[in-house]
Amino acid sequence: MTGTRLYFATDLRAADRCFTKFLSAASAYDAQVLVLGGNLTGTRMAPVVRHRTGVWHAVLDGTTAELRTDREVARFEKRAADIGVYTFRTDQDELAALDDDPAAVDAVFHRLATDRLRRWLELAADRLPEDRVRLLVCCGNDDPITLDALIDASPAALLTEGRAVELDERRVLVGVGYSNATPWQCERDLPEEELAQRLATALDTVDRSGAQLVLHTHCPPYDSELDATVVLDEELRPRTEAGQEIVAPSGSTAVREIVERYQPVLSLHGRALESRGYVRLGRTLAVNPGSEYSDGILRGVLVDLDRDGVAHHLLTSG
Repeated sequence: MTGTRLYFATDLRAADRCFTKFLSAASAYDAQVLVLGGNLTGTRMAPVVRHRTGVWHAVLDGTTAELRTDREVARFEKRAADIGVYTFRTDQDELAALDDDPAAVDAVFHRLATDRLRRWLELAADRLPEDRVRLLVCCGNDDPITLDALIDASPAALLTEGRAVELDERRVLVGVGYSNATPWQCERDLPEEELAQRLATALDTVDRSGAQLVLHTHCPPYDSELDATVVLDEELRPRTEAGQEIVAPSGSTAVREIVERYQPVLSLHGRALESRGYVRLGRTLAVNPGSEYSDGILRGVLVDLDRDGVAHHLLTSG
């Protein structure tokens, strides 16, 4: 086999609708390899609170819903899950206790994030034909490190973090989900020097005997047109100038240097949701498909690899 069709999407942020579309991409596009990038974890929770009257109350996108039956509660939970919001059923007393215990809130969030990813991996095992489609997964800077073990233990997925994974007889893929520093100080954020070392260590696992390299890093290369994001102030609010939000490169200099030095045939990136596109960095095709997970829209890129490298690529949306 000298040709491989690969489909890549990233930053699904716990959105069920996007993940089910992602799995369907294997058959829709006849892809042999699905590559799922971070961030897999959502950012919001919506407690579904049972009041003493027996009515459930929940808030989604600023709108309060009154839910009177189990069917209405289930519909609300599905609607929230589709756009990446975690829900959990509770009562007024438990919710009041959580308000006074940030550590307990963090524990609930981590449980929900783990449960969502576990369910995704089970769905992948059920829906992907084991003999024809491979699922490669790498977390992102905002994903708990504990999720790596969950992915690694799944029979449906192959964790690519820090290792070289064979794509076909001509190519290997190396994944690194860690990132240069961000204003949110995420668990996998690193200084550029440490990120450079992590990248170098991962690439040391590659056999240099002629194999083509596909690089998958969650953060894009610095100043590559794939890393433009809104600049935030100390309060994490968008900075403006003349009434316009200030946009600047936010990618990694270490990733840029690695791409320029190793010249992979393809490099796959995410994190900068607004910077959908592709560029040529020397011989490397670098791609960031962007993300619109909160609208249930799956952004991705379809890539045909032949014996010489990238034969065709197409940004997709649906």
